[in-house]
Amino acid sequence: MTTYYAIDDLSERWGVTRRSANEYVRRHGFPAPLAFSGRTRRWPIDEVDAWEIEERQKRRPRRSPRPAPRKTELAPVIVRRAA
Repeated sequence: MTTYYAIDDLSERWGVTRRSANEYVRRHGFPAPLAFSGRTRRWPIDEVDAWEIEERQKRRPRRSPRPAPRKTELAPVIVRRAA
């Protein structure tokens, strides 16, 4: 049996308002919703999960190799003792 996310579930999952979740699913190549009775829309959980994984992989910053540390000579430290 397939289970579905409602827009309220998505907004809670992402920590955003319902309006932001609606805008997000319209703009970012999100899986198409299934229309149930009236204006009710639902998204299959497995499609949403697969989409989230794909988006995370796209946005994962690629690590560039760190430059080698520069070798610098330290200036001598002169310590004077109070007389």
